[in-house]
Order: sequence, then structure tokens, then C-alpha cells
Amino acid sequence: MRKQITLLCMMAFLSSLHVTAQSFRKYIDAKPELSASNGVAYPTPSGKLPPPPAGYVPVYISHYGRHGSRYLLSGQDYTRPLQV
Repeated sequence: MRKQITLLCMMAFLSSLHVTAQSFRKYIDAKPELSASNGVAYPTPSGKLPPPPAGYVPVYISHYGRHGSRYLLSGQDYTRPLQV
């Protein structure tokens, strides 16, 4: 009897999983350009940005980051930006 109750509870739980799962198909159908895995560029922000607080000036910083450490090949590559 205990095995039957446990089995019944497991079946009820497992049958409810598909109801709560995310439907990836509707997201891909809505925006197929986002289904390209790692080849997708970050979306650009849309709309107007809020003004900076009083006394501050907005600046633009461009950064192309990579995973992990990358070292330049020669020492001149490190000193050349300092000469500018």
C-alpha cells in the first residue's frame, strides 16, 4: 500500500512538470534572431537615457571584454599606449 501511494504521488508530481516548464518554442518564434547561440550581439538599448545627476558629466566607455586572461605578445605593446 505504501509503494502504491508513493508511486501515485510521484506520478502526480511528474505529470505536473510539463505544465510549469518554459516553452522555448514561443520565444524562438517571437525573435528567431536570438536563437543563434553565442553568435548573437548584445541588443542596443532603446529609448532615451536619464539625465546625469547634478554636477556630473556623462562619458562613453567602450570595452570589449573576453573570458580569461589575455597577454600581449611584446613589451612594446604595453608601453606604446603610455607614449600617446
